[in-house]
Amino acid sequence: NLDSRLQHVVAAAALHLPGGTLTPWQESFCTAEVVDIYLRGRHGDVAAAGAILARALLWREQHQAILSGRRTPRWQGDLRLLAQGSGGHPVAYLCFRHQPLAPSTADALDHAAAVLEAAVQSMRGDVQTLDAVIDCHGFRIMSNLDPRPLVGLLEMVKQPYRDRLRAVMIVDAPLGFEPLWRLISGILPEATRKKIRFSTSDQVPSQLQELDGSAAAAAVERVLKENRDHTGPGALPRSLPSEMNLMTPEAVVKAPAAHVRHALRQRRCCLCCSRRAGANVQGGGEMTSVDAHSPLLLRRPALRGSFEKKRCE
Repeated sequence: NLDSRLQHVVAAAALHLPGGTLTPWQESFCTAEVVDIYLRGRHGDVAAAGAILARALLWREQHQAILSGRRTPRWQGDLRLLAQGSGGHPVAYLCFRHQPLAPSTADALDHAAAVLEAAVQSMRGDVQTLDAVIDCHGFRIMSNLDPRPLVGLLEMVKQPYRDRLRAVMIVDAPLGFEPLWRLISGILPEATRKKIRFSTSDQVPSQLQELDGSAAAAAVERVLKENRDHTGPGALPRSLPSEMNLMTPEAVVKAPAAHVRHALRQRRCCLCCSRRAGANVQGGGEMTSVDAHSPLLLRRPALRGSFEKKRCE
């Protein structure tokens, strides 16, 4: 159902694709709303719009298994869709407290792609954008020395998820975040940089209430507080890549014992060095971060004992 102008953009994109044609999967992406984003991004230049659309189509073909749900990502941290604003905009949330000590670049990008795709699929009506809250609480420089995950995420935002960000709030950014911000500023276009604001955990709820209403603001305020309470495991994701459809904030999904055992096997270091990091849990679309002091472990003597036996060598 594309008008002739948008059809010309898709035809221009096909010239850059193998065989000069789109696969059925690629065709399903080319809705009028999506193609128009690329045409507007090149100010009506059909050939230029086709070139950047082709890059997005190639990327989607390479990542079809993740985007279609055929393959579950190896979740890296807690990035997920947390709420849906009163206007229909999804709200994504990430906290560095739950970032693995040694993140995998490929797995981190699969995780981000699954969340962004879930956000787009959840959009209804005229809504075409999402809001994001990046919580820097627990930020560790040593876990962010490799720029490849961030560069890959920024490339996603520039092409396959072009113009999908409405607002980004970076919360409680420490001094050590400055090198990452310089990298971000150098890659993102000015129009996207203007959508990013630095804020504090005290300011974010009121700012988000103006954007997305009281329910979304309350959900974000809750996880901000939980992640700053170090007497417990923090605001662990209740499901991934999205928990927007869960009925109540109090309904916590507990990971099966098999998931906990998998998390223990994935540890790359000793207990003493891994207490601060969330474990990577694969499977079932759910994740629990296994913390040395997690109530989940304290309720399971056998698992607690397996932790206590592991020591630094």
